[in-house]
Amino acid sequence: MQKECPFCNLHVVKASFAQTEGFYAIYNHAPVVPGHCMIIPFKHVTNLFELTDSEYITLFNFARDVTSFIIGFYGTDEFDMSLQQGFNAGQSIDHLHLHIIPRKANDLAEGEEWFDKLNENKTALLDSGRFLSEKEFLTTSSILRKAWNNRLDKK
Repeated sequence: MQKECPFCNLHVVKASFAQTEGFYAIYNHAPVVPGHCMIIPFKHVTNLFELTDSEYITLFNFARDVTSFIIGFYGTDEFDMSLQQGFNAGQSIDHLHLHIIPRKANDLAEGEEWFDKLNENKTALLDSGRFLSEKEFLTTSSILRKAWNNRLDKK
């Protein structure tokens, strides 16, 4: 029996801090660095090639807006963006998602790489203290949602 897709779970969708037609942005439960979030399509698709041309454009336009917001909110102008498609590329959840990871000097220990951290399992993340509690996750999501909405109100 296959587990329910976590990105299709209404509880997860409701925790998003930003939405646009067809996509939502959510803070990562196991952030590699502060600000690590993901862009996820509402419809369940497993890879980029399942998107229409219009959805593809919307995804990357929304990702650009969310990235601009996140790097500003976390006080940097540097970031990584990553989309793993397929098990061998590191995709751990069978639902398309794009990671946005704001970066700063010395944000990871010397020799640590963010892409290695994405591949760690949940147990390791819990043991290392990197997995947020539900309260921390929801609090961060709420703070980001407020800031996102304030940004939109000023436009």
